Amino acid sequence: MNYHSRLDKLFSKGEMWNHRTLRTIFDPFAAEWSRTTIEEKLKILEKMIDSGYPLVNWIIEFNEFYAIDLNKPHVPLSVPDALEVFYNRGNDKIKTEILMLPDDIILEIKDRLT
Repeated sequence: MNYHSRLDKLFSKGEMWNHRTLRTIFDPFAAEWSRTTIEEKLKILEKMIDSGYPLVNWIIEFNEFYAIDLNKPHVPLSVPDALEVFYNRGNDKIKTEILMLPDDIILEIKDRLT
């Protein structure tokens, strides 16, 4: 199951969910980012974390979809910026999940977060 299908199942009972690209969550430089508030993004992120599917997997699948499937390698470069926003504005659960990400995903911003 790809991450789009997981999101559809998690947020809209299998129907096509309107934020299924996750650019509203992981790409602060995309037009989609402005379609939800930070509070809405944090609720979405927390529900993704609570689903039991690891945050690292959501990020990896997002990165692969844009960099490989759509040949848009610039899109995943925005993930650290989004994670920094979530770390600064999120609750302890979100902060812990972000700090637990593998270094190859978070290394770019770890110094800014701690």
